[in-house]
Amino acid sequence: MPLFISIERSTGFALPLISASISRIIRAVDALTHQQKGMKVMSVIFVACKGLRKFNGIVDDQFRSAHFDTDAVEIDENPKWPYFANGLEVGTTYMYEEDCWFSFGRRYPFYENVDKLAVFVGYDYRLPGAGDPGPFRELFCWGKGMVGPVISAKLVSDFDDWDDRARALDDENFYNFYQDMRRMFEFAMKDGCVFLRNM
Repeated sequence: MPLFISIERSTGFALPLISASISRIIRAVDALTHQQKGMKVMSVIFVACKGLRKFNGIVDDQFRSAHFDTDAVEIDENPKWPYFANGLEVGTTYMYEEDCWFSFGRRYPFYENVDKLAVFVGYDYRLPGAGDPGPFRELFCWGKGMVGPVISAKLVSDFDDWDDRARALDDENFYNFYQDMRRMFEFAMKDGCVFLRNM
């Protein structure tokens, strides 16, 4: 299994961080690489998992300590948008074959790029129907909970549909963000999930 070392781009966009076998070192890596003037700068980190299969054993503290953040995840939902977890059973623990951690640098550049994406596709949360189906709607409304394989595949399709227009903006930083977000959901689109690990 290859080892991926995260060296964030100067623009603050994502690189795959590490595989499941060494995922526990992410905390130490993040602490070492995000220090400025003695203060920790929080990164936006997502985890994408694939190869999920239900775990039917006992999930106790010992199991959680040994497996969560390594090769197991418990599916939780966004109470406002429960369909985001479609394809998975909420409240169930799954073992996974592989994970990939994505760091998007500091939160404010991340927010700025999400805002750029919203403007790019004409999304405005203040308008009626902001929660109706549309390109990237789930990404804009997400906030918490797991995104399952169904919505991950839908978002990959959105990224593909808008790719030529995103590239035509001639904004390298934004397009790097755009591609990295697509890769994250592509990783989970067959039998996986994506969740926010740290912000």
